[in-house]
Parts: sequence; structure tokens; C-alpha cells
Amino acid sequence: MPALEMEEAESASAGLRLAGQDEQEGPSATGDRLRRAPTWAIIVNNVAFMAVPRSIPACFAATGWGIGLAALAYSSVVTYDTGMVLGEVHSLRPSLSSYPALCGEAFAHRAARRGAPRHVAQWWRTIAARTCLCVQFATYYLTTVAELIYFEQFFGQVFEDSPLCQWQWLLVAAVVSIPLLQLPTFHETRWAALVVGVMPLVLNVSVMFYEVALVRPWDCTPGPSYDGGGERDAAGILLGLSAFSYAFGGHGFYPEEMREMRTPSKWPTVMHWTYGLVLPLYWACGVLGYYAYGDYSLANINLNFPKNKANLLSIAVQLVQEIYFIVSTNLVLNLSMELALGIDPVACCAPAAAPAPGRTTAATADLSRDLSYPVSVPGTVDPQVGLGGKGGGEAGSGNGEETGLRVAAAGGA
Repeated sequence: MPALEMEEAESASAGLRLAGQDEQEGPSATGDRLRRAPTWAIIVNNVAFMAVPRSIPACFAATGWGIGLAALAYSSVVTYDTGMVLGEVHSLRPSLSSYPALCGEAFAHRAARRGAPRHVAQWWRTIAARTCLCVQFATYYLTTVAELIYFEQFFGQVFEDSPLCQWQWLLVAAVVSIPLLQLPTFHETRWAALVVGVMPLVLNVSVMFYEVALVRPWDCTPGPSYDGGGERDAAGILLGLSAFSYAFGGHGFYPEEMREMRTPSKWPTVMHWTYGLVLPLYWACGVLGYYAYGDYSLANINLNFPKNKANLLSIAVQLVQEIYFIVSTNLVLNLSMELALGIDPVACCAPAAAPAPGRTTAATADLSRDLSYPVSVPGTVDPQVGLGGKGGGEAGSGNGEETGLRVAAAGGA
């Protein structure tokens, strides 16, 4: 903290904006009205979006035990630390309530420390903020596209006999998602995060432990292998490492979440609870899943399970869970656009208030944009095809026994 306070003093001497001086993004403009979220609301949003413990075995399958354990340990420590750093920055400069604002100020500060005049520092602030906004937009757009594809894949797995094809399931997924997309802030999404995010997570992890205990794949013949079949290469390892990084996503929400916290000084509590709940799941599911299924571990680990009622229930619950993922990835962008367009995201939360037409239109248009790519490009099946993907590339095909169940089905297990 002293180092950050020294940076604050240097920024002041360089003529950079301090906390509360940003006319457009400062607390005086939006922060006071948005600061309504209790601490637990931010915790459940973090856990609901970040926690994907059942994908960790597939990461190990791509990297092997040694690199995988090192990557998991490294990510566990570094991402926790960077989350805490973001909290310290926000406590000093609450006006920096988004990643573009943080990026812009960082580049302006760097220019000022190198002796650049104020107008040059301002130029760097503007360019960096706009560039970061474009990258953020592209990232969340692709994330939402991926979640929509996962959504339609789960539909295909649950309703295997349905005549609907991929693009038709995508339209169904969009229609189902539109009502929750009207939730304007992280404060309003807290119950959605709890009901369609955290509760399904608990059930899915329980199903995983049940299925592993039921089959005991390590007792099958042939049993799981861990050598990559002699085909593990640098490209596959890099893919596994990128998947580990993906598993620790969610930091892109942190500045906006802190902007909404009723008591932002409790951000360390949010981090403690988030990582205290998620990390044990990552380590338990990752180690157990890879030990059980070895190199046959799929990112959609349901394809490793027998086709029984528990497995079907887990897939159906994940289908519901995808609604939250779609909502959360769009929320940051919707908030950014609404604030820029002068749409008050809090106004529709007043008693007896209906969703604002502007916000409904913006949210629906945002989702329509996300649908444009997977609907228009034939064969868009699996965003994580290298790891088997959440849908395993086989949603609705009914051939799980031939691939994901190679180990579990061996020897009639």
C-alpha cells in the first residue's frame, strides 16, 4: 500500500487525475447510485462465473501431472494476488471503475513519469482506454459466442431425439436468455448468480464425485493412462495452459463489481471467500478427475460418465447455468454502453418500475450481435475443440460411449 500511495503522490505532481476527479466515471456521477450491492452479492457473482472445476481434469490431460500441478499452483497464487492489487488500486482511485479507465490511466501515468506534457499524457490516456475497450468488447463478444454454443450443445444432449439443428437451438437459447438480460447491474444479478450459478455448481460437483465413485475407472481394464499416449506436444501443452488461464477468469468484472459495492473496503473479504470456495474445488476435482480418467478426461466431463439419470440431471442443470454465463459476459458491456448513452441502469430498479425501453433494446441488440457469428458460420460446433470442449463436439450425437466413456466402459465397468 505505501508503494501505491507513493504512485498517487507522483501522479498528482505529474498533473494526472486523482480519485474523484474523473467527471464522467467518478463516484459523483454514477458511483453513489450504483453502490447498492452487499458483499455477499459480489461473492456469489464471482463464484458463479469463475468456478469451472470440472474442466480442470482436461487441462491436466493436455499438460500432464507435472506441468499441470505447477500451472494450477501458479494460477491459484498469482490471480489471487492480482485481484487484491486491483482492490488496492480502487481504494486509492475509485474513479477508475473499469478496465479501460485503468488502462488509460496507467499509460498516462507512464507518459507523465517520462516527462511528457499534460496533453501528451492525455493522448495516451485516450488511446489506451479506447484500445482496451475494443479488446474488452471483442473478448466478451467471443466469450458470449462460446457460451451460446455450449448452451445449444447442452440442449442437444438433453433432447437427443429433437429434430432441431444447431442454429435453431441457438435461437431457443437466445429467447430463453433475454428475460435475465434485463437485469441491469451486478446487484440485481445476485439471486440469478446464486440460483442458476452457484447451486448448479454444487450439484454438478456432487454428481462428478458420485459418478467417479460409481465407476471407479482406475479399476477398469485398460485403466487410465497419464503419458499423453506418447503424442503430447508443445502445442497441446500450450492449449492446456491457456485453458488453466481460462479457468481463473473473472478479473475483467472486478473494477465494475467494486464500483457497485456498498462497502468497497470489504473487497479483500470478497477475494478471501471467492478463492476460499473455488480453489478447493479446483484441486479436488482436478486431481480426482485426472486420476480417474487420465488422458481421456474431456472438458465436458459428463461425456466421461455413464449415461444414467444423474448424468442427465447434471447436463440439464448446466443448461440452466449457461443462462448466467451469457448474462454476466454481456452485463459489463451493457453497463458501459448504457452509461455512455445516458441510460440510468438503476432507474428501472425503483419500486413498480418496468425495464426501461432503452435498456431492453440495448440488451436484446447485444445478444443479437452475439448470435450473428455462430448462426451465420456453418459447422461452428466447439470453441474448445482441442480439449474436447464443454460440449465435447458431440452434443446430441449419442456416441458418448465411443469416446468419453472409453475408460469407464472398459471391461463392462
